[in-house]
Amino acid sequence: MRIRYTVPFKRKIIIDDHWEIPVQGGKLRIIDETGYAKALELTFEKQPLEYAPQLQRSNKGEVAATITGRDHRMIFVKRQLDDAATFLECIYDIELITDEINAKYEGETPEEEARITIKSFSMGRNNPALPLPFDMFTRAIMAAEKCDGPRFEATLVGSARKALEAQEFINSFRYSFLLIESLYGKGQFRKDGLQAALKTSHEFRDIVEFSIKDMIPAKDDHSSDTAKLLATKPTANDVINHLVESKVPANTP
Repeated sequence: MRIRYTVPFKRKIIIDDHWEIPVQGGKLRIIDETGYAKALELTFEKQPLEYAPQLQRSNKGEVAATITGRDHRMIFVKRQLDDAATFLECIYDIELITDEINAKYEGETPEEEARITIKSFSMGRNNPALPLPFDMFTRAIMAAEKCDGPRFEATLVGSARKALEAQEFINSFRYSFLLIESLYGKGQFRKDGLQAALKTSHEFRDIVEFSIKDMIPAKDDHSSDTAKLLATKPTANDVINHLVESKVPANTP
């Protein structure tokens, strides 16, 4: 079976000279449209038929059929493209939309073609509606009349949120900690000095105390040091100490 994956770029890209690239035993080519690189196409031949999604019919309930099977090749393709994009993002403002992969499954023989019940499969981003209180919207408009927007802070929050959505939890913590350090750290970076600065910040203490008040621990997290600490009903000082110790190496007192 032959599999073709198409992965779009978020914006128009100009790549003047390009050719096929070998990738994971397959081939990658750039799809051009009116002089712009529109997407990447990756083609893999002699793939197991099990990678193609199958339609399993049911006689029970209201659901007439369900789609079964898992394309294991797609997992590795997405991972490599995500990693490649991070290299490019260090230099270029580029984004590959790997959450919107389109896959086509083609039989390489008439027998294979007959056994493939679902010929194509598309992934799409889930963008649920965002509840935005009108009060917050109004406050932002009024605040922008008096001062510049917090662009630095918004950049770090956006990076932390994006990393969290990608389940890059360590990177999300790093961005979040950098934001906390820049807002409330008073220029301290060594462990003892930073802990003292955060503890004496009334605003940050209020944030910590509000966050841990009536907190319900995650059911599936019983092994991490953070989960163990939260289970003891810690004080704000305990959380601040743990927060700094998790980021600042022990040899920087």
